[in-house]
Order: sequence, then structure tokens, then C-alpha cells
Amino acid sequence: MLNAAPETRTYENPMQSRFAELQHEVARLRDELESHPIARLCAMGTVPESILRDWARIQYVDSTLWIPMLALAKGQTKSPRLLQALKANIRCEAGDDGIPHVTLCREFVESLGEPTYYGNYQDYAPLAAHSVGVMNALASMSEEEMAGWLMAAETLVPTFFAIFRPGFARI
Repeated sequence: MLNAAPETRTYENPMQSRFAELQHEVARLRDELESHPIARLCAMGTVPESILRDWARIQYVDSTLWIPMLALAKGQTKSPRLLQALKANIRCEAGDDGIPHVTLCREFVESLGEPTYYGNYQDYAPLAAHSVGVMNALASMSEEEMAGWLMAAETLVPTFFAIFRPGFARI
């Protein structure tokens, strides 16, 4: 069920209005993901194993590129708040208080019996081009776009994992 339209209210600060729009769009995307046919297949345990394995490899490529992508964003950021958020995200991803996320992802992929070495990501996970595309796109994003994209990505990633997790139960 899609979330209701954002409240029609006037914000004194235009950024508050854009943030409210972004929150609504992220909620809409989450609802769309949760009602996608693949979400139903994962919940029923009937998603094809090849799709699950492809998804795992895509996550691994994405994971290996995430910290460099955040570092690129950090290098072009002037906003103190965005800079603070990027630094915190880099520390979290690198496992500052625990296990690095890329290590967790590698262990996940290996637990499926999938290799974690890849020379050409297009051979390893053909659908992972989005990760490279996003990293390249950051170079031309404004700080506002970058902040919005990161907020959306970090908010939706748990939804993706929650959708796909039941599908892996049989592997």
C-alpha cells in the first residue's frame, strides 16, 4: 500500500520542503519494492536460485565499491553536516565498531559457494553496472543531490535485504 501524499504544508525553509518530498519518495519506493513480484517469490521461497546468486554477487561488487564511493563524495563535500555523515558512514562501513561490511558481504557470498574474486565485474555480476554508474555519477552531483541519494540508498538497503533474505533459506 502506497503511503499517502505528503502533507500539504508550507515550510519556511525550502530545504525542509525538499526533505519532506524526499521522505515521501523513499517511502513510495519502499512500498513499491515490498509489493514487487520478486518480493512475493522470495517470501514464498520460490525465487529462482540463479537470481539469488546473481543478487549476492551484485551486493559484493557494490560492497567493494561503497567505501571508495563515499570517499569520493567526502572529497567534494563542503557542507559540515554532510561531511560528518559521510565520515560516520565510512567508519561504519569499514567496521570501526565491529566487522567491516565488505567482510560480512564476502562471508555471505562465500557461504553460498560463490567466488569472491573478480577481475571484470561485468563477467562476475553483469547486473552490477549500477554500482559503477553510481560511483561515476557522484562526480557530477550537487551536495543536495548527493545527500538525498545517500539518504535514499541507506534507507532502502535494509528493505532489499529483508525482501531477499527468505529466498536464501533453501540455499
